[in-house]
Amino acid sequence: MLDLLIEVQQAILRRKLTYLLAIISLGAGVAAYLCIGALAEFALGLALPDSSHDPLSMSPSFTVDISTGLPLHPQEEPAVDTDRGALHRELSTDQLAALVRQTTGRDVAVSEMYLADVKYKRWALLDTPILALSGNTFTGGFRSRDGLARGRLLGQEDDEQRRGVCLISWQTQEILSRGGDPLGQTIRLAGRPFVIVGVLRSGYHSVFGPSAVIPLSSARLAFPGDQAQQAHVSAFSTGERLPREMDQIEARLNQITKSRFRWRDQFNPRPDSAQVNETAPPKFGLFSGWLAAQYLRRDQQRVRVKILGLAVLALSAGLLGLVSMLLANLNNRIHEIGVRRALGATRGRQAAATLCEAAVTGLLGGAAGVPLGIGVLRVLSAGFGVSLNAPPLWLLAAIIASTTSAVLAGLIPARAAMRISPADALREL
Repeated sequence: MLDLLIEVQQAILRRKLTYLLAIISLGAGVAAYLCIGALAEFALGLALPDSSHDPLSMSPSFTVDISTGLPLHPQEEPAVDTDRGALHRELSTDQLAALVRQTTGRDVAVSEMYLADVKYKRWALLDTPILALSGNTFTGGFRSRDGLARGRLLGQEDDEQRRGVCLISWQTQEILSRGGDPLGQTIRLAGRPFVIVGVLRSGYHSVFGPSAVIPLSSARLAFPGDQAQQAHVSAFSTGERLPREMDQIEARLNQITKSRFRWRDQFNPRPDSAQVNETAPPKFGLFSGWLAAQYLRRDQQRVRVKILGLAVLALSAGLLGLVSMLLANLNNRIHEIGVRRALGATRGRQAAATLCEAAVTGLLGGAAGVPLGIGVLRVLSAGFGVSLNAPPLWLLAAIIASTTSAVLAGLIPARAAMRISPADALREL
C-alpha cells in the first residue's frame, strides 16, 4: 500500500501543473455546488415562515375564522360583507365553539377582535385593535408563552372571574411610557378600567402596531352585543384525525350556511373550484396552519431534489476536467505502464494507482472548493445584505461528494489502464 501511495505521489509531482488545473476545475465545481445549495435553502426559507411562536402551526390543529367583513381601521377601505360575515350573522362565536367542541370532542380556544379607544392619563389611542382570548389560550398551549417581555400572561382565572386585566403590545408600551412605566397602571378600554399586567415582545402579536389583549369574558362586558369584527375558534387534533375532523366541521357549517365550501381546495385546487366558489362563496374560513406547513414542506422537498440535480451538474463540470486530465496522463504514461507491467505489475495494481490519483485529486479539489464557496457566499451576503450560510454538514458532504465522484469518474481511465498491453507499449519504444 505504501509503495502505491509513493507511486501516486511521484505521478502527481511530475505533472504538477496538470493536476493543479484539475484541482482548480473540481474546486470551482464544489464551490458552485455549495453556492447553489445555500441560495436554494435561503429562498425556500423565505417561503416557509417561522412558526416557532405559533403552536397551532407546529402541531396538528385547525381554526375556523368568521368576521363581519368590516375594516379593522377606519382609514382602510371597507371589505366586502359576504362569506364569513354571513356566517357571523347566522352563528355566534359561542355557538361556533360549541359546534366544534361537540363535533370533535376536543377543547377549543376562542379569540375575538374588537376596536376601541385606549386612554391612559392624557394620551389616547383611537380605534386600537383589542384581542380577546379565552382563558385556556396560553395554559392550553394554543399560543406560545415565550412572547412575554415582562409581567405575566393572562390565565384561566382571569377569564373565569372576568378580571379587568390586560396585556399590551410593545408598540403600545412605547407610546404609553411617555407618562411613566405603564406596567401595573390602569388604562381605559372602551370606557372600562383595565390593569396592565404584562407586555408582549415586539413582533409576537399577530396584530401589527399598538394593540391590547384582554380576557374574553371581560370583553363581553366591555363590548355588549355583537361588536366583534373577527372571531377564531381553534382546536388541536392528531395527524391521522385532522382531515376527518375538518371534513366533519366543513359539513356542519355548509349545512348551516347552505354553502359548498371545500377546505381541501386550499391545498389541492380542483379545476372547478374557482367556479364553485364564485357561484357559492364560502361563508367561513376553515384552515390548518400545520397542514399548510406540511404541504409546503412537501413541495419544498421536490424543489430541493431539482436543485440538487442542478448542483450535481455544476460538480460534474469539474469532473469532466478531471477525467480529461487522467486520460491525457494515461496516454503520456503508456510506456511507463508497459515497463511496470513487464516487471510484474498487475492490471489491478495499475487500475488502483489510477483510482488513487483520482481520489487524491478529488479530495484536494473538495478541500479547495469549500473555502472558495464560503468566500463567495460571504461576498454575496455582504453585497445583498442577507445571511447566506452553508450548514457544516453540507461542507462535509461537499468534500465527500467531491472525493466519491472523483473516484467514480476515475473508473473510466482505470479501465483504460487495465487494457494496456505490455508488449504493445514496449514495442513502441
